[in-house]
Amino acid sequence: MNKRGSIWVLDYFYLFMRLVIFSLVFMFVALILTDYINRDVDVGQQKSDLVLERALSQDCFGSNEVNGVNIDKFTKNRLKECMVLGEDLGVKFSLAGQELIANEDMIKIYLPACGDALYFDCYSRELPVLVDDKMLDLKFEMVVKT
Repeated sequence: MNKRGSIWVLDYFYLFMRLVIFSLVFMFVALILTDYINRDVDVGQQKSDLVLERALSQDCFGSNEVNGVNIDKFTKNRLKECMVLGEDLGVKFSLAGQELIANEDMIKIYLPACGDALYFDCYSRELPVLVDDKMLDLKFEMVVKT
C-alpha cells in the first residue's frame, strides 16, 4: 500500500474544497453587490409626500386641527403663494367640489395618460381631512417629468 500517494490525493481534495467554498462565497458577495448597485430610488414619491405635507401646513391650506383644512384658504391664489413648483411638476388638489391646479398644462396633458407613462411619473392619494368639523376626502394628484 502506497501511503504517500494517498496524502497527495488528500491534499488535492482539501485544495479543491477550499476553491469551491471560496468560489461560492465570491459569487454570493457579487450577487448581493449587483443587487444593491442596481436598486433604483423613487424620488418622485418623496416629492409627492413633501408637496402634500406643504399643502397641509398652516402656510398653505392647513388649519389648527390635525389634518385640518381651512376651506377659506383653499384658493388658487393661496396655492400660488405657498408653493413654487418647477416646470417639471404638476399638482392637482380636489376638495368639496373645488379643484386647484398648479402648472395646469402639465396636468391637462400628462394626467390622462398616466397609465401609459414612459417619460413621466404619476402619483395620487386620497386622504381624509377635517373641514369645519366634517371629514372630507382631499384628492391629491401629481405628475413629474422624468
